[in-house]
Amino acid sequence: MDVTLMDNRDGTDEYGNDGFIIQDVGKEKREAGIKGPIIGSWRHVGQRPATQNAAPPPSRTATADALDDDDIPF
Repeated sequence: MDVTLMDNRDGTDEYGNDGFIIQDVGKEKREAGIKGPIIGSWRHVGQRPATQNAAPPPSRTATADALDDDDIPF
């Protein structure tokens, strides 16, 4: 199956996806205005390019900071 990766217009979305995947329909159909179906979403794996606005990492809560490693049973 031929697929095409398209970037989101507004960058990374609220779910962390950087774009979507569509089925490629070929040059003739694309020029005729036919669009391929959307198959799913994609996201960068590993380090994001510097031009992307990556979401900041989640902050630790006071409860998570207060946990003592000795109380964990494993």
